[in-house]
Amino acid sequence: MKEITLVGDKELLEALKKYGNKFSAEVKQAITKTAINIHADAVKVVSGSGSGRLYTRGPGRNLSATHRASKPGDPPAKDTGNLASSLVWKMDGDFGLVGSSIRNPPYPMWLEFGTQNMEPRPFLTPAMEKNADKFIDRLKAIHAKAAP
Repeated sequence: MKEITLVGDKELLEALKKYGNKFSAEVKQAITKTAINIHADAVKVVSGSGSGRLYTRGPGRNLSATHRASKPGDPPAKDTGNLASSLVWKMDGDFGLVGSSIRNPPYPMWLEFGTQNMEPRPFLTPAMEKNADKFIDRLKAIHAKAAP
């Protein structure tokens, strides 16, 4: 199983504490805005159509007769809409969390990281990468206001 490791998160929080409570609300707001943006971007990309293989479904399903999957490396193509509707964000203490409410089966994780039989179709990682610079800019703006 693959994992994402945050590097420097504890150091960042310690560095921000030197500004005191005056800026903690602004930092939390920056984190909240970033989590909302990541969520919105992830929902947007999993709501699109695929550019990969066209599948024909078997009878007896309450779905369209065909589905165009995504190519490896591209975000998952919309099929039932369950993935997009499962994506959620929340604040957990000082951290913004974005993920899927689907746990069993954990197909959002399978799509994001791939499996033995399928290449990854990432949707959260690109959304985080897209918003990383915006988050840093928000923190820099807070730092500029706090700097003596």
